Amino acid sequence: MDEDTKFEEFQDLIKELSEVKGKLLKLEERKNTVREVVYERVRGDYEEKVRQVEAQIEEKRDFLENAFSTARSEIEDVVNRRKGVEEEVEEISLRHYLGEYEDEEYERLHQDRIDMLGSLMKEMETLTKRINFLKEFLPDSMLETLPEEALASIPHEEMPSETESLTEGETARDEVGVKEVVTEAAAEQEISEETALKESAEEEGVEERIGVESDESERREAEVEEEPEVGSGEMLSREEAEAIIEDRIYPAEETSDIMKQPELAPEAKEKEGVECPKCGLRNEPDSWYCEKCGAQLLEEGAG
Repeated sequence: MDEDTKFEEFQDLIKELSEVKGKLLKLEERKNTVREVVYERVRGDYEEKVRQVEAQIEEKRDFLENAFSTARSEIEDVVNRRKGVEEEVEEISLRHYLGEYEDEEYERLHQDRIDMLGSLMKEMETLTKRINFLKEFLPDSMLETLPEEALASIPHEEMPSETESLTEGETARDEVGVKEVVTEAAAEQEISEETALKESAEEEGVEERIGVESDESERREAEVEEEPEVGSGEMLSREEAEAIIEDRIYPAEETSDIMKQPELAPEAKEKEGVECPKCGLRNEPDSWYCEKCGAQLLEEGAG
């Protein structure tokens, strides 16, 4: 039976022990609802089960110590291998910078080492979880002999920092990899908070502008309502009526002064013609001779 299978069996025993003890606690809650003899009989069964599971766990004491020692050695090996791969990443990047590698070759070598680092980090995580689980069942005297890597929540605290001095920004971030996850996450959180504050301030500004525009719109609507409409019973002059219609068709903010000038009514055009001094007919402003009697018009007709 391999180490992983034994470890899974031990985990199952711990889970079973926890479940049986949980049932004993529930039994105490019902103690006063049944006869004492029934309570004692059921309680005895579960206490016996607890003793049996604890005995099986004790039988695996040697396994616990061996598994712990194995995990300790493996995690030290992973740390050393990871340092070696990180050195290779630095060397590949430096040689690429000096022109020894074309971009395509550099990308292949670089990605290969990054994949290796990812696999090593997964191993580190698995071993760390195993160590943290096993040490709960081992004496303190044994734990005191362990290196720091096996006692702490490893992977972030003891990550080496050799690759932090790389020259190129994006390459450095890739090569550091998971070592900067916590720092980057904190920075992103700060940026998110700053962005949220800015967005909040912008939203408040937009709301204020909307409020001002809304007030202005209501004011304009009130002014339109106050204007007398054509046919409402009030007598309007021709100029007032034209001004109201013009305002509604061409709002002041959308049109130029030229667009606002209405065309002259036919009557006005007719009145501006040149009157014949002989027959009294009003001719076109630029006429030299009367259209009716042919008489020569006065000099004002020349304009």
